[in-house]
Order: sequence, then C-alpha cells, then structure tokens
Amino acid sequence: MISEGIGRAGLALKAVVARLVGAAGIPPNVLTLSSLVPMGLAGWHLGHGNLEVAASWTLVGGVLDLIDGAVARMSGKTSTFGAVLDSVVDRASDTLVYVGGIYYFHATGQPTYVVLGAIALGGAIGVSYTRARAENVIPECRVGFTERGERLALIILGLYLGHLGQAFILLAFLAWLTTVQRLLHAYRVIIRIERAGGSTEGLPVGIAVWGTLGRWLFLNWPRGSWQYDLVCAAIIAALWFLPQL
Repeated sequence: MISEGIGRAGLALKAVVARLVGAAGIPPNVLTLSSLVPMGLAGWHLGHGNLEVAASWTLVGGVLDLIDGAVARMSGKTSTFGAVLDSVVDRASDTLVYVGGIYYFHATGQPTYVVLGAIALGGAIGVSYTRARAENVIPECRVGFTERGERLALIILGLYLGHLGQAFILLAFLAWLTTVQRLLHAYRVIIRIERAGGSTEGLPVGIAVWGTLGRWLFLNWPRGSWQYDLVCAAIIAALWFLPQL
C-alpha cells in the first residue's frame, strides 16, 4: 500500500536523523521545545501571506516533533515529564499555525474562513484532550483518522496548493469527527468494563472495538491499509476540488 511504503521510508529517515541528532548530544526536551521556533515562523509567515514559506517551516517543525521521541529512546532519556512536555508543545505548535491562518483570512477579508479556522483549531484541541481525558478511565483511546500527523499533512498540502481555506473546511469537519469518535469510543469501552465488573481482560484494543460500518463512518482504518489509502486519496481530492467559499 502507498501509505505503508511512505511509512517505512519515513521510519528509516527518522532513524537516521535521530541517530545524527542524538550523536550531537542535544537533549530530547530541548529538541521538543525547539519545534516551537519553526512553528512560530510558520504562523508569522502565514499571517503575512507567505503560504509556501509557511508550509516549509511547518514541515520543519513537524520533522522535529517526529524525531524527539526517537532521540529520547535511542539515548535512553525517555521520561514521564518529556511525554507531558511533548503533548503541551504539540498543542502550542498547532495553535501558532492555526492562529497564523486565522489572521491571514482576517487580514484578507475572508470571515467565513476565520470562523472555520477557529472551529478547526477547537477540533484539533478536542482530539487530543478527549484522548487524554478518556485514558484516565480506560486503557487507551487512540482511535480516529485525524491524528496530529494527518492534520499537519493536510495543512502543509493546503498551503503548498494555495488551498488553505479548503484545508480549514476539511479540518473543521474531520477533527470534530475524530473527537466524537473518541468520546463514543470511551463510552463503549466504559460500558464493557462495567459489564465485566471492572475487568479489562480480553478487552479489544483500539479500533478493534469498531465494526466495519463504524470504521467507514469515522474514516478510521489502520495506516498502511488500502482503506486508509482510499480515505487519504478522497480527502486530497476534496482539498483540490472543494470550491472557494
């Protein structure tokens, strides 16, 4: 599958970059914090209408975010605080980019996209918060198509193609779709645990809780599957063909 091949190439590249960065002795937490710099630059350039430059800086920030965990594992410096810091920095990074886009549409007199950008930002926060809150009471809640990687990829594509408004339309829908799925997922798992008297033994993991109909309804298939590739292709087509509002 296409996404499977891209995933293998990405993992290989991440391992090489992580080894190089780790050899330089950069602490993982410093690397995590450093991703705020390119994301801040992305937001600034986006706010000033430099869409392709903003896309490039967002890509750099995404790469830094991708390798900090790998560097921590390779150097044996993983920590609970590092995981918390990574999550907080991810939310701050997302906000910088979205706010840049919202300001751009405000400055260019496109209020519809200002509202859609705000809805998309709320959805992005909702995706992460719902999982974090749910995992206080259930073993895991990592379901839904719109993970952070997919959201960033959609923004980067939208910027390079000059279709940021269409990306905001899609993100306003997709991020909230994932938020709703995670909320329903938590409900379904909690009910199963309660019926089992509090036991989590034999509990299905992740999207195994969902049947075929549910997976299609929420566009939620494993990365590397042909269904995931089909969903990605449909979203990219929508990004290209959606009309300007």
